[in-house]
Amino acid sequence: MILLHFLKKESKVSPYPLLIMATLGGLINGALLSAFSAISTSGDKGPEFHSILLILTTMAMYYFTKKYTLLSSMTIMEEMINSIRKRVVGKLRYAELGSFEQLDRAKVYSILTQEVNMLSQSVNAIVYAFQSAIIVVFCLLYIGINSVPTLLTMLLAFVLGALTYMRIHKESAAIIRESMVRETAFFSALGQILDGFKELKLHHKKDRSVFHGYASVTRNLKLLNLRAGKLFSSNFVFTQAYFYALIGVVVFLLPAFSNIDSHIATSVTIATLFMIAPLMMAISAIPELARAKVAIHNLYDMEKKLDSIGGQKSRTKNNPGYPDFQTIVLQKLLFHYPQTEGDEKPYTVGEIDLTIKRGEILFIVGGNGSGKTTLLKLLTGLYQKNSGKILLDGEVVSNASLHHYRELFTGVFADYHLFDKLYGVEATDEGLVDELITRMELQEKTAYKNKQFTNLQLSQGQKRRLGLIVALLEDKPIYIFDEWAADQDPNFKKFFYEELLQDLKAKEKTVIVISHDDRYFKFSDRVIIMEYGKIIEDNITSST
Repeated sequence: MILLHFLKKESKVSPYPLLIMATLGGLINGALLSAFSAISTSGDKGPEFHSILLILTTMAMYYFTKKYTLLSSMTIMEEMINSIRKRVVGKLRYAELGSFEQLDRAKVYSILTQEVNMLSQSVNAIVYAFQSAIIVVFCLLYIGINSVPTLLTMLLAFVLGALTYMRIHKESAAIIRESMVRETAFFSALGQILDGFKELKLHHKKDRSVFHGYASVTRNLKLLNLRAGKLFSSNFVFTQAYFYALIGVVVFLLPAFSNIDSHIATSVTIATLFMIAPLMMAISAIPELARAKVAIHNLYDMEKKLDSIGGQKSRTKNNPGYPDFQTIVLQKLLFHYPQTEGDEKPYTVGEIDLTIKRGEILFIVGGNGSGKTTLLKLLTGLYQKNSGKILLDGEVVSNASLHHYRELFTGVFADYHLFDKLYGVEATDEGLVDELITRMELQEKTAYKNKQFTNLQLSQGQKRRLGLIVALLEDKPIYIFDEWAADQDPNFKKFFYEELLQDLKAKEKTVIVISHDDRYFKFSDRVIIMEYGKIIEDNITSST
């Protein structure tokens, strides 16, 4: 029932026409059974014309119903994949950064790729199982019309066989659930190798240890899949052998111990043989349906989690934010990181009291772990404060206005992601982009053609320079630079501090820079020093 409910909920195309056609296909198979049975019992007269006509007609109808069900199920599958992926990633977009960072990315990848495809394939399994069940029911009715004792014998045998099958299936279903959990662990282990490739190349023992962990995950996954496969294979072979034994009973023993007419015995035998293929098809679909059931639970569990961490969804299209702001004030801003196992207390940043004025250059300095980047994420609204206020020109920034407030900011964080296109930048002047690329000495590495960058395989310093180009083109009131100059050579450091920042200041842009380059502090208006999550100094420089 859970699979049918899922199909009804997720499919934008109504599944009922598909199920009706599947039912019709099953009935047509039943009509073929009647026609073949009539021919087999016609004796010396041979097949009559109407019997041949019935077979040809039903075969033609079977062709069209089968084609319809295949095309319809394919349409439903693709619609489901598209709909689920759009919905899940849509919810992911509205998660707040702090919650997003706690998500298991391997699980997200697993659900949106492997498990969603598995769910879409279950549509075919449901249709085939449904159609097969109709054929089996029709065959049983046909047998019952011809011989009630044979029907009762087969029903008893079916019940006993089903009980045995379900006992084994229960164990294999539990293994499938565990196997799908291990699939997520596989994605995570693979990510360790792909993301940490350069670090592993520098450390043989680390490389060997990480690969050993990966091999252990794949080995455990293999063993689980083999166990599940063996159980399903045993179940399938048992079912086949059991059913063939049942055929032997129907064909040889029942006629010997009951007064069944030879023509009826032939009809019953044909009906029994006619059930083999659909029954085996229905049974072979059970493992796929079991995996789909687990995937449904995983999908909806993840969606519940995304719903619980979702932020404000209301956005005004093309809202410019607050381009004419004058001041931003942080009042007693406090943030706690989630407490991890083994920590006596969570790491805290704050309380922070800070005023930022339009058009000033502000440097934030401090040791590693002092809270500089966290302060930037709080200031930009990327992290949700635990207490305190953000005031924009004297007005409190609420959850409802947070999205508009964030539109004030652009820049390059330490973990900046470089997109292949200038998304969100309208009416881009390609000449200006080319000029900036040349200014950043990237003309030999990449170009801007057909509204996208031709190459993103750059060094860290080059990526930051290209990220700076994107930030300049976005042209927002406040620029954030998280140790941008750390990966630059002396010439670009000099250019960044002495020219670029001053150009931005001349345009009344506010610039906030995390920096360790004390020789360039004189080019700022203020230098803020942080320790242990708190501001300990706020100094006005001599250049102000």
